[in-house]
Amino acid sequence: MNRFWSVASKVAGSLFLCGGGVISIALSLSILAFQPPTWAFTILLILLVFFGLTPSAIGGLLLYASSKAHRHAVRDRFFQLGKFNLPKVAGKPGRKRTSAISDPEKAGGE
Repeated sequence: MNRFWSVASKVAGSLFLCGGGVISIALSLSILAFQPPTWAFTILLILLVFFGLTPSAIGGLLLYASSKAHRHAVRDRFFQLGKFNLPKVAGKPGRKRTSAISDPEKAGGE
């Protein structure tokens, strides 16, 4: 489930961040280029905050949540695989490793 939320929030976050960034740039350039009267300047600033900066901030938070969900999904998958392959990873309990050097009969000794 974390994998689904990771992908979904990555897509939504990217859309919010790009859309909010484009609107922020467009409104900022229109404020700078046209130098509107005070009432229009106030309206443009309100639009900049609500339709530009806020979606950009939400998109950034969604991308951050996406990266955390992705790391959590990878960690869950690692422990899930480790649970099933535990004897292969840890070895069999109670079994001693011997080599030809430590055993004189195998090394060709007396």
